[in-house]
Amino acid sequence: MTSTDRQKSVAPTADHRRPETPSHDRRKYERSTAGRREREVLAADRGARGVVSCDWREREASVAGRRKRETSAENPREREVTAAERGERGATSAGRRKQAASAAGRREREANGDRPEGRNGAQHPPRVLVLRALGLGDLLAGVPALRGIRRAFPGHQVVLAGPPGLTELALTTGAVDAVLAAEAPGRAVPDLTHWPGPPPDVAVDLHGNGPESRDALAALHPRRLLAHACPDGPPWLGHANERDRWCAFLGAYGIPADPRDLRLPRPATPSPAPGAVVVHPGAASGSRCWPGERYAAVVRCLRAAGHHVVLTGGPGEDDLVRSVAERSGQPADDVLTGGMPLGRLSALVAEASLVLSGDTGLAHLAVAHGTRTVTLFGPVSPRLWGPPPGPDHLALWKPGPPGDPHGRTPDARLLRLRTGEVAAACLMLLRDTRGHRRFTGPEVAYVR
Repeated sequence: MTSTDRQKSVAPTADHRRPETPSHDRRKYERSTAGRREREVLAADRGARGVVSCDWREREASVAGRRKRETSAENPREREVTAAERGERGATSAGRRKQAASAAGRREREANGDRPEGRNGAQHPPRVLVLRALGLGDLLAGVPALRGIRRAFPGHQVVLAGPPGLTELALTTGAVDAVLAAEAPGRAVPDLTHWPGPPPDVAVDLHGNGPESRDALAALHPRRLLAHACPDGPPWLGHANERDRWCAFLGAYGIPADPRDLRLPRPATPSPAPGAVVVHPGAASGSRCWPGERYAAVVRCLRAAGHHVVLTGGPGEDDLVRSVAERSGQPADDVLTGGMPLGRLSALVAEASLVLSGDTGLAHLAVAHGTRTVTLFGPVSPRLWGPPPGPDHLALWKPGPPGDPHGRTPDARLLRLRTGEVAAACLMLLRDTRGHRRFTGPEVAYVR
């Protein structure tokens, strides 16, 4: 038999056939999970790319990738979860760098006192903290400065650190957005460590010129601190009027403020005695309290002239007010004791025809409402704490060396004021309410 015959007599077997699949083990490949679907996908993939891979590993990776893409297209929820997982893991180096930079920037802003973001990404407004934790007259004398601060920081929340009892009046000024309750006995500097949230952007010391008030604000680590006791603070103007002093203080920092900008709006509360003459015999200290029997003599004179008189007193002054009422024959209905609520007292003063008092907060309240005043000064000159220019205010004072404004007994200069001259000043201003103006030039008229 020839070699050719031998080749023809041997039938070809399956073992001699060329394999049709990427694997050399046909039965293993047929049992694989790819099956017919994988061959179809491979064929489609090769046709789409126009290439034939000679590496079975590359073909299997292509099949796995296509199956993964098809699964994602069919399952949107799985796509979201996968994307979230990539974000949490920092799928790319660029994403990780961006996250790190964002965290570093946030830490830097917090260290610099920037506002933290809320839950919805909204930032708290920047805040200005103003310290003036003093009495009623001090607050009203500081209104021009507070309004200057309000105008200088229009996008900020202005917070006044002051007595909580003055909150309503402070908000009425329009210069304050909120009040941080802060007070201490004896006009001392209060503690401010209960300040909420991040440090204030700006802190302003309108409390005094010493290091104590400055340090109370500095302890909150404000980004900017304005105070007389700061190295860049302006000199203290010891002989200036209180309103002028604080407006000049702000002016040194480039913040304009007008000392005449002190008027308050009319209260919504009705007055308990519209048109009355309000006589307020009390004061915060004995050195500024004119004797009660002299007030009683003036009340008798005013009532004899046909004027309706109302007596008022602050907390703890009931005995004094009742004594003046008894000496003057004042009806009980016109005696307002017990310390009136500030809103009602403000309405009474705003609708009064005149206010007679010592150098106390009620005189400042009357000036703020444009009510005419006769104010009795003793230890402190009216040039320091008296009313602003205008014909509607008379400040009675006997010149002399300054005394103690917080003393316990009436000041010697205050005692030199006589009943007749006080009554004459009141009657003169009350006559002027009928349209006869007597003063056009000087800031105040002084009785010497």
